[in-house]
Amino acid sequence: MLGHRGSLAYEPWPSYDPAMLIEEDVEYPVQINGKLRCRIRVPAEAGDEAIQQAALADEKVKAATEGKRVQRVIVARGRMVNVVLKG
Repeated sequence: MLGHRGSLAYEPWPSYDPAMLIEEDVEYPVQINGKLRCRIRVPAEAGDEAIQQAALADEKVKAATEGKRVQRVIVARGRMVNVVLKG
């Protein structure tokens, strides 16, 4: 009716490239004692130790942890990083 030869119902479904769906970097929110302080970006294949080091190296985290002892760093892969301070 709109001047086209075939119907849209008979056209092939659009294809996609699965390689384009893979993320190179992952963004992690960083919480200190349960409060969001910053967000960091690390490579998707980074291990827990690399994610923890990147979180502790951030300037906002350094400022918030200054003079306090880091009791524990919890890394939830693909979700978040939580830094627990004592004192």
